[in-house]
Amino acid sequence: MSIQLLRYNSIFRLLNFFLETKTLTMKQFFTLLLLCVSLGLFAQVSYTANDQVTPYTGGFRPGVNPAFYNGWTDQQVADLAAGNSLFGVPGIGAKALRTAISDDFVTQFGMDYLLPTYAYYQSLGLVDNTCIVGFPHPSHKEQVEYCSGIQSEMFAGLYEDIWDGGLNGTPYNDNNLFAAYLYEVVVRYKDYITFWEIWNEPGLDYTGNCGWREPGDPVCNWWDNNPDPCDYKLRAPIYSYVRTLRIAYDIIKTLDPDAYVVVAGVGFESFLDAALRNTDNPVDGSVTPQYPYGAGAYFDVMGFHSYPHFDGTTIYYDNTIPGLAFERNSDRAAFGIPFKQNIRQAVLANYGYDGVTYPKKEWIITEANVARSVYQDAGGNYNYLGGEEVQKNYIIKAVANSIRYNINQYHVFRLAEREYTGTASYSFDVMGLYQRLDETTPYNQTMNIEGMAYKTVSDCLYGTTWDEAKTNQMNLPAGVGGGAFKQANGEYVYCIWAITTLDESEVANANYSFPASFGYSNLYKKDWDFSQTFASTSISANNIALTGTPIFLTTTPFVPPASITLTCPADVTVFASQNANGAVVNYNPPNVSTTCASGLMMTLTGGLASGSTFPLGVTQVEYEATDDCGNVVICSFNVTVQSPVGGCPSVIGGFTFLGEHNTHKYFISNAIAKPADAQLAAQTVGGHLAVINDQAENTFIQQNISDLVYIGLNDVTTEGQMEWINGDAVTYTNYDLCTFCTGNSADDDYVVMHPWNGGWSYSNQFNQRLYVIELPCNGGGNNTTLNITCPANLDLTTSGPGATVAANWSVPTTTGDCTMGNVSVTQTAGPNNGSSLGAGVYNITYTATDGCGNSATCSFVVTILEGLGSSCPGDIAGFTALGEFGGHKYYLSDAIAKPVAAAANAVANNGYLVAINSQAENDFIQQNVSDMVYIGLNDVGTEGSLVWGNGDPLTYNNVNPCGFCNANTPDLDYVIMQPWDGGW
Repeated sequence: MSIQLLRYNSIFRLLNFFLETKTLTMKQFFTLLLLCVSLGLFAQVSYTANDQVTPYTGGFRPGVNPAFYNGWTDQQVADLAAGNSLFGVPGIGAKALRTAISDDFVTQFGMDYLLPTYAYYQSLGLVDNTCIVGFPHPSHKEQVEYCSGIQSEMFAGLYEDIWDGGLNGTPYNDNNLFAAYLYEVVVRYKDYITFWEIWNEPGLDYTGNCGWREPGDPVCNWWDNNPDPCDYKLRAPIYSYVRTLRIAYDIIKTLDPDAYVVVAGVGFESFLDAALRNTDNPVDGSVTPQYPYGAGAYFDVMGFHSYPHFDGTTIYYDNTIPGLAFERNSDRAAFGIPFKQNIRQAVLANYGYDGVTYPKKEWIITEANVARSVYQDAGGNYNYLGGEEVQKNYIIKAVANSIRYNINQYHVFRLAEREYTGTASYSFDVMGLYQRLDETTPYNQTMNIEGMAYKTVSDCLYGTTWDEAKTNQMNLPAGVGGGAFKQANGEYVYCIWAITTLDESEVANANYSFPASFGYSNLYKKDWDFSQTFASTSISANNIALTGTPIFLTTTPFVPPASITLTCPADVTVFASQNANGAVVNYNPPNVSTTCASGLMMTLTGGLASGSTFPLGVTQVEYEATDDCGNVVICSFNVTVQSPVGGCPSVIGGFTFLGEHNTHKYFISNAIAKPADAQLAAQTVGGHLAVINDQAENTFIQQNISDLVYIGLNDVTTEGQMEWINGDAVTYTNYDLCTFCTGNSADDDYVVMHPWNGGWSYSNQFNQRLYVIELPCNGGGNNTTLNITCPANLDLTTSGPGATVAANWSVPTTTGDCTMGNVSVTQTAGPNNGSSLGAGVYNITYTATDGCGNSATCSFVVTILEGLGSSCPGDIAGFTALGEFGGHKYYLSDAIAKPVAAAANAVANNGYLVAINSQAENDFIQQNVSDMVYIGLNDVGTEGSLVWGNGDPLTYNNVNPCGFCNANTPDLDYVIMQPWDGGW
């Protein structure tokens, strides 16, 4: 209280002085008064984690490490994590994210940059998030070398006072750069973040030779010696990390007492021990009145990483052998959670964090996963744990164990894989719930099997708590894992499986019957892929067959919610006439359907209607569909109207005309963009980012701008070698590296112009700014050429008189030497690709145009012959009709059969096992089945030579065995379709 009164008295004396001397305006008076009031809003924390750790009551949250993916926004990435029905994205079941807001980032992009992103997270239900803080900008690092020749990674001013009573207009001491940064971050983002992780992997041992050593080891063990700054990530004494935690605890608890300070990813128990046994005393880490506590007093939550493939869980030294023991299976991997938790707790308890001397810590897992493929250790001596089957089983068991052992959050590493399996080189490359996203456009992602399983366990267990008593009543036999999870309404979800025990095998079998006292005769079973199939089947509560893959059992059935399917047409690109400001564009309306009984409506909510005159540039067209079941879905596509090179429009959508200089026209964008996107937008309208060849042109542009703008100069190709975007020689430059401007570096390659003097400096590829584009207005295509090649003529036959057949062909290819704009290929005559056509001859014509004004056409013929056919029945006993596609009817058997018997049964009903000749036909079937089904493809006659049973040529192939599916062998000759993705 005395500190607060001194603060207030000092500021009020300051106010009184300014008012009496009349050196303070009324506006300044209110500013200072507001500062006084704001200081009163926060009371500095008067306790430590030695006094209290408030139990977290938010329940378990499955989470994920989202990461950055080229071409994706943070919001789109969040959609993949949480799901967003507006875009038809189911997500992977995440309820929280582990993100980062580093000082390095906010120094470059501003403190408020991520506020809209976090608000979006919250709108998706991603709350109580975990956030990594720390990592100073180079200008904020202490200029100290605790290890000769290596700068410290810590903030400057760590040992300055944390608070200064508002002397500089802020409650914190501006000279304590970590306190200043953290205060500004927490005060802005505290409504979105609950768990503040102070640094990631602070104990990373760069030598690989010290952290793992046991007490007493004479070679650099960290139990008996403090980590050497030369050896580990922080490049500073351990006391600096303890000091960082102390500042963080004071700042965070002052601003948000309900938040939690997290220490995670320490790597080695020896590093944790070093932090706990040292204070922040910069001399030697000893206890003094000024430095009373070790690190344990300054954090609430113990976090850790769980990578069971190499953390001692599935491969470990066994003294009884002696040698390495291998237990590479999903149950042992999931056991890694309590295994590592207990090891960490033993270290904590040694310093009194046992719930008796001091409060116990809360728990969180900030990174965890196993790989989708098998990789060897660095020495090539043995395989690490990996594979789709073990990954699928592990993720479900890991979540179950997290709930059981009071882990508040479990964050998968990571949302998407770093590499494709064909280019990956080690385990961490293929840890992800989706396949690699960097070359994939938004919302065209491929979910991995693990992602499906994670979504299922989230759907089934989120909001539940582990019920130890109920689990004990289940009397699970020795070979059965899992237990009872209680929902908020008092009902139970039983997640059980056969325990895997074999090395490098997920094969396990067991049977389980619920005790008679439970009163169950039947239960509803959900499998690992329930999140994709929504299949819930009734089974007996007795003699339940179990495998190594968990199942979920409930007493109530699942009713799939109604849903809307809305599919927009593909992007449309057209060329405007020379000097025109736009073009009339026609497009097909979106396809829409719903499983709701009524109320389906579709509305144009953005862009222009078909048949409108679209301006030059890119216009996003958006449609929204709704129904009476409360569903809302949107889809969008882009209409691009390109201007030919040499065209000189005076109006371009999304741009403001600046004027004309030396027969060239200049426009400034109305919206900001990254430099690569800016150049793309310039090319779309027949121009390029401004190329400046003399002082007069530079002055003309500078006089027409009021913000920093991108121009067309960069050294992206070769560092230090500047190039104009259109290939012009660099004959004029105007560099002006002001004191606060960015110079040229490996990360800062793009040139911006200053509005105040026309000088140039640099920016990086991620900064979004306004940009100036230039149109040459020369009226020519510079003698360039364009060629188009159509596919070969196509001959098809219908199934019978009056029937139709789907006509699918490849899109024509183009070649040419125009370097401006994009090539547009448009069908100008004949039925659309994929149309169902009756007997006849159809002429198909395509036209290609480019940014230089060239055009080319090609044609081919589709001939449809009428087949002899046979009549198709409406119903067949023992089968369920799936529908009609391309003039053919499809039926699914009600009972299972062996493949030879299935083929005979099809022939007996005047049909054959299905022969699939296109992706569209494959999709039709896949969307109508929920189990693996036989199709008519086999290699019984000649091993390795697949043929259709009805004699059709094999023109389409979708063989894609999943990680747990069977591949082709001499004993496995019959092809089945997978219901989740249509693979064979």
